[in-house]
Parts: sequence; structure tokens; C-alpha cells
Amino acid sequence: MHKDLIVAIFVPTTGAGKLPGCVGTGYPVTEDLILTSRHVIEPENRDNRKSVLIRWFHDKPGNGKPPPWIPLNDHKSNDVLVWAGAGNLDAALIRCRRPEYLRRFAVGRLVDRRPAEGERWQSAGFARANKRAEVREPGNFGGILRETAEAAAFFELLEDAKPIAEEQWKGVSGMPVFAESDLLGVVKHVPPNYDHKKLEAVPVWRLFQDEGFRKALGLDEELGRLERARLLLRRLLERSDEVTRELAAALKMPCSEILECRKQVVELLLTETPPLERLFELALSIKEHRRAKQDRSGAQVMTDLVLTILPAIHDAALVADVRRRRHIVSEHMIALPTKLGTLAEIIMAGADRRAASLRPPATNLKFPEGLASLPEPPESGRDADGKQFTRDWQNHLLETFDIDLDRFKGDFQRYLKERFIPNDLRSPSAGISEQELLDTVEAQLRLEAEAKDGGFTYYFIVRMPENHQAWENREKVLAELKTTFPHIAFLRLAGAEPLNVEWSRYGRLRDLLHSNLTNIDSVIRNQLPKETVYKNHIVPAAKPTKPHAGKPVIQYFISYAHDDKSLKDKLLKPLKQRLDIAKGYCFEAWDDGEILPGERWHERIQAAIARCHFGLLLISPAFLGSKYIQDYELGAFVATNLAAPEPTKRAISVALKCIPFDNTIDLKGLERLQIFQDSAGRAFDERGTSKTRDDFASELFQQILQVVKQCGESP
Repeated sequence: MHKDLIVAIFVPTTGAGKLPGCVGTGYPVTEDLILTSRHVIEPENRDNRKSVLIRWFHDKPGNGKPPPWIPLNDHKSNDVLVWAGAGNLDAALIRCRRPEYLRRFAVGRLVDRRPAEGERWQSAGFARANKRAEVREPGNFGGILRETAEAAAFFELLEDAKPIAEEQWKGVSGMPVFAESDLLGVVKHVPPNYDHKKLEAVPVWRLFQDEGFRKALGLDEELGRLERARLLLRRLLERSDEVTRELAAALKMPCSEILECRKQVVELLLTETPPLERLFELALSIKEHRRAKQDRSGAQVMTDLVLTILPAIHDAALVADVRRRRHIVSEHMIALPTKLGTLAEIIMAGADRRAASLRPPATNLKFPEGLASLPEPPESGRDADGKQFTRDWQNHLLETFDIDLDRFKGDFQRYLKERFIPNDLRSPSAGISEQELLDTVEAQLRLEAEAKDGGFTYYFIVRMPENHQAWENREKVLAELKTTFPHIAFLRLAGAEPLNVEWSRYGRLRDLLHSNLTNIDSVIRNQLPKETVYKNHIVPAAKPTKPHAGKPVIQYFISYAHDDKSLKDKLLKPLKQRLDIAKGYCFEAWDDGEILPGERWHERIQAAIARCHFGLLLISPAFLGSKYIQDYELGAFVATNLAAPEPTKRAISVALKCIPFDNTIDLKGLERLQIFQDSAGRAFDERGTSKTRDDFASELFQQILQVVKQCGESP
């Protein structure tokens, strides 16, 4: 709980006195909604001629004066009184936007669970007992929770330090009830005959059952998020019946007919999700079992399942609030209740209704960042996997944001142009104005964020200072950037609970993600020989990993033109049959057929290139004419011109179709490599019989083995 966010509420009433009225307490649950008690806002003797007043007690206005009382005019309109519970559901939501200074703190996290017997609770409220010099100051309260019957309309709180009289409690109605960072309820009154040491509170889990409350917070948006997750999870499980059966067994479900089993597993994972620690342990266990069976596809499915489930089940109120605000120009900075970039990606993925997508962590102690977190590598990349580009820009932008705001704005715009617009369009010779380039960046951001198959909102995580003036200066720059790029979300990791708590809760997720990448990417990060000479090129060579009983895994990326898919399949069928039984090596192919509907296809392709040991380039006229291959794939494997940087991946280029080598066509730098043809000097499409095509695949198989032995250790 951030006690800085506590709100004093004054409601005018009829009656005698200088300023008749009643005082209550409130606490924000979104950027502009405050949770309190209904009877605070609607007392029986409410004076409707006067406005309700609220005061953010710990606000620090820039003028140095105490925080003012803010009138909420026309309190009966939907603009102010957003929702009020009926009957014994004594709670209400009122609208009042948080002051700028207090936006640095994360709002209350509503949780749909019942209080546990004996839990410690804490809060702050404007009890009469804390009145000093005619000013009510917020007092701190805490004690033990008492569990009640499931059908009860309230739960009980025992206070450690009770006021000396029941009258002294007045003002705590509407006070939030927190157990650590979980907002569990709202205080409604002090019951009589308990020596004024007991309070009663309306439970949040009952608020979640109210249709009006859910609508006010956008919680029904969760239904669409869950439906999207169901679709993605079913598609994932279609890739592995073995994982489906293991999950069913672990969840103690019958699994006779696989289609029905798959459906039931998905439903149970989404509606009765195990506790996070149990979910992560279950995923790790099944993943390791699939690996032991040399089923790397099944192991990957298990990781992808978790990354799809987490955004779907995350705090519904928080995700709905972020989804509503992420593309609004006036929302130039959104505070998230976490200190971890991994959790920021999970929240943003939930808001976009997609699975979380994470970059490989550098070490097993580092929580990975989201692929949508800017800076991100440009699609063509300065370096093949974009890691150096990311580090350079990230360090530069964070540094300038800290020390040189004027420079930061220009550099951020320059980064976005480099990230999203091809180099030839950015050059002065293209004749495109600066404003047109910036508008084009925003157009691309909007296209991705509003995609029908699941949006992809890019975001930038900012660090804000403690100094009030410096904070305002940075917010001003972010507001200007948000005006230009409304489809970028600027996030601040406010943290609702201590880092060690989040670290413990999500530590096994980090282990799950790192174990997924150790065998795939450790070879790229840690085991690369310094250099290998290949056809007059000096390139880093990926060394085979050894995850399975001394048998190295060799991953290769298949680059081909879609017009050649049929011919590609005819070549790969006999080639894969040979690679599958290669002595001493386990070969794994990747092409864009691995991408599921709704996944970010470009990011998947770039990730596959980053972790492959070599590229199998299937050369044809269509291949050479493909702009995507030229811009985003080929540069990792071959220097496309003399000025291009050296490639970082090995390449085996294959003549899929006949092409002339008489200098009449642009070979995109491939002329500097040996393009494989069979012993008769023929391309694959020139082999018309089953036997000659089989012979072509056999010769290519031998060539691949030779290259693999050159670039790594023999088994």
C-alpha cells in the first residue's frame, strides 16, 4: 500500500454547524477512480446544493502550498459518481484524476480472493482520533483479519491499537484494507458492542461479482482476453499431444479423446490456474521430461503455454486500465505496480491480448525484457541479432533522459526512424520531410497496435527522479513525444511491493525462461569460436550444443521465397530424412511454418536467425527478388555489398532453381559464396526424376556435414 495516495472525502450535509458534513476515506484503484464506501458519498442527510470535496492529503503542489480541497461538481452524474453498490454492498467508485505528483505511486491492486484467517492487514484513514489543530490527518491502522462465512456480506478486522471511544473511529469509512500489496476490501463501519476494536469491511471479491462494478473498471474486457488466450493455447497444444497428456495427468484429468482433453486442459489452466509457484514448477517438470525424450518442440510448447497464460490471468483491473489508457495522448506516462521489466511485458501483453514475448536473458540471474520494449533492434539490424544495437541505444537514451532532455527528444525520434523506416527512405536523396518520416513511424506503430489478430504496443520504460522540478521537466518531454507517437506507451515501474517479494514469486519463471534459452542460445553468447574462414569470409561460427547425452544439436534456419514453397518441400523431405539419422548430430530445422496464427511473425523470424548455427539459403529468382529476404534475412548470412558489415552467421546456399552466373543479375552478394549445385552442376529444379532429386539431397547432406565439422568440434 502506498499511503501517500490516501484520499480525504468531505460530503456536505444538512443541519446545524459552521460547515456541516461527514468525513470519509478513499483510495485510488485506477488513474481516475477512487474506491470508498457508498454511505460516505450518499448519507441520508446529503446536501445536494453543495459539492463533494476531496483532498489528496500527501500531494505536493508545485506552488509549495498545502494540497487543496477539490470540488466534485454534479456528484450524481456519471462523470463523478461512477458506481454505487446496492443493498449490503456498501461501496462506491467516484471519479477524480490523480494529481501529477502522486502519479509516481502505483494504485491499489484489487484481488479476487477471500481474506485468510489470521492475515495481517494495514491501512490509513481519516479517523477523528487523528484530528490535530482542527485538521484531520491520516492515521495508520493494522491488525488481524478474521475470515467469515462465504455468504457473509463483510469480513472482520481486529485493530491492534483501538481508539478510546467509538466516536473516534468516525472518518475511517471507505478506508482500504490491504494484506501486503493486495487490496482485499473497503471498511464500511464499526459494529457496536465490541469495545470499538473491531471493524467490518466489504470484500473486494464480492465487488467483482457486481456487474456494474465490473463494467466501471472494464473488467468484462477480461472475457475477450481469456477467449483470445483459449484460441492461442489450443493452437499451442495442437503442436504436442504428449504435452497435452502430461498436463492432463498432472492436473488429475482423464485424457482418452485428445481433442476433448485439449479443450479441458485449456479451460482448467485459465479458469482454475494453479498458484504461480505450482504453475512454474509444473512447466519446468514437463519441459525437462520432454527434453529427456529429445522432444524439443514439446519443451518449447510448455514455455509458450506459460507465456500465454500469464497475461490472460494477470490482475484484471490493472490490465483493463492499461488497455484503456495505453493509446490516449493525455496518458503520457503509465505507472505499473512492479519493479520488473518481465512483469511490464506480461501486463502489456495482457492489454494487447497476446502472449508475452521476451528477449533472451543475458544470465540466469537476469529477468528478461519484452520484445516490445524500446529500444529494440531495427528490423535490418546493425548486428545480426540486434543485441549490440539495443544495448547502445538503450544506454544512450537512458543517459540523455537523465542528463540532457533537449537532446533526448531528438535522439528518441532519430532512434524510431532508424528502427522503423528503411535506410533508403531516410536518406536526403529520398526527398522525404522530417515530419513525413515521423508521421510514417506513427502510422506503423498504429498498424501494429491495432492489428485485428492481437495488437502489439511498443513501450519505453522511463526512470523518473525524486526532485519535483526534474520530474515535471521529464514529464513535459514525454507529453510532447506522446503527442507525436500516441501508440507508444511510456511506462514507469512504480513497484507495489518490495523487490525481494516479486523476485521470489517470479524466480521460477526466470528459471523456466532461462532453461529454455540455455541450450539454444548459450552457444551464441558463450561458446562461439573467435572466427572461422569460409569461402574467403571470416565469420563467427556457432559451436554445437550438447544437451542430449553427448549428441550436439545443430539448428538451421531455412530462408526461401514463398513462391518456391512446393519445390522447397520436395527438397527438404529427402534431406531431412538423412539429417534425422545423422551420426553424432541432432539437426533441427526452422522455417516460417513454425509461426502460429496471431504470433508476431517478424520477431519470430529474427529470433530464429539469432539462435541458428547456419542458414540454408534456397536460391532462386524469386529468392533474389524478395525485398523481405534482402532487407531482413540475407544480411545475417552474407555481406550484401562491399560496404555492408561482415555477416555473423554461416550460410549454405543451394541452387533451388537455375540462375545465370554470367553477371547479368544481381546476386545480392551471394557471388562471393559457393552456391551448391550437384556433381553435374545442376540446380534442384533441373532434376526431374525421383532418383536424381534424391541424389541431389544426398550430396547436399554430405556438404552440410562437412560444414558442421568445420564450424564446431567433432563428436
